[in-house]
Amino acid sequence: MTLQQIHDFKQWHLGHPHHHGMELGLCDLVLAAWVAGWMMLPAVALLHEWAWLPVSLILTLALPAYWAVRRALHRRGVLRCDWLHTVQPHR
Repeated sequence: MTLQQIHDFKQWHLGHPHHHGMELGLCDLVLAAWVAGWMMLPAVALLHEWAWLPVSLILTLALPAYWAVRRALHRRGVLRCDWLHTVQPHR
């Protein structure tokens, strides 16, 4: 996952707010969880609050897990996902 992919993902959602309002909210929630997870890592280390380390690590996986679930649902035809092209690896 690159910063460009994250940027493209967010830009796609911002460009389609009226057609995908609920998905935009979910996108914001997932991105917030992902950022919180990464921000918690140094705090956990500095404060020696090792009990929070699993929470932080799980939150850092929120974004790639969301993308993987949406990709799988799209492939099975359960859920249409128009933004998948934004998170494909750039070659």
